[in-house]
Amino acid sequence: MMKCSVELPVEYLEYSDRFDYDFVIASTYVSHPEYKKWYLDRKDTERFQKYSILDNGAFETGESLPSKEYLEIANELRPSILVLPDVAFNPIKTLERSLEMVNFIRSNANEYARAVPPSIKLMGVIQANGSRDAAIMLGHAYRNAGVDYIGIPYISKLDRYQLITECFPNDKIHILGCPTLPEAVSLC
Repeated sequence: MMKCSVELPVEYLEYSDRFDYDFVIASTYVSHPEYKKWYLDRKDTERFQKYSILDNGAFETGESLPSKEYLEIANELRPSILVLPDVAFNPIKTLERSLEMVNFIRSNANEYARAVPPSIKLMGVIQANGSRDAAIMLGHAYRNAGVDYIGIPYISKLDRYQLITECFPNDKIHILGCPTLPEAVSLC
């Protein structure tokens, strides 16, 4: 069953209950105090604890927040799913930053890594920049690292339906952005 949420502008957060789950953008959380307060007030609700996603904000800013700052937010909110760091249109930097974060969390290297509970699932993003080979490579690397979900952004320049059905048919997939209704229908 497909779940649906959207990235709501700060002034429309009151409409978030019309969607299936909360989708929090870390860069907006840092830059807008009212957005931060909204999600801090919701983090202990059954809805938020049942299913919520913390996104790193790479689409909005070009690159994820620094790891320490991002993990502080994850520890504060304790979402269901944490989107690993990625860099828009750069599969190599995305892989480096994502696997660095996975290893950091699993190593319990410091207080930030230790504070991320094992119940938080991880999502790796396919930043393939149009390369099917890069998408497949990222998917395999995420699987080998024990990442729970694969996120495929609409800026990937790939046919997402074809990529999912041919390359990731058994993976837990999250569609990051859906600009057209026909694509939404085809992905259901």
